[in-house]
Amino acid sequence: MKIKSKYPQKLIDKAHDLAFRGELSNKAIAKKLGLEPNQLHYIIYKLKDSGAWVKDMKKVMKKASKPVEPKKITITESFLNFFISESFK
Repeated sequence: MKIKSKYPQKLIDKAHDLAFRGELSNKAIAKKLGLEPNQLHYIIYKLKDSGAWVKDMKKVMKKASKPVEPKKITITESFLNFFISESFK
């Protein structure tokens, strides 16, 4: 038998999402969601999220895993590389 939580699933998901991103401190997340820090701690560490964010995270990870083109060397960098090369010393 599953115990019913007094917190709505949407709030639990939002708290987990904000905590997973790592952009805000737990204190800031609690303030944003209108919770006490100990309530937020309970939600993050004791309650399970619905897993809805996993679909969004898969899209983000797929976008992040695309290869990035190497940066082209500028004329200034090429000039500096010439003077600091081992063969010039």
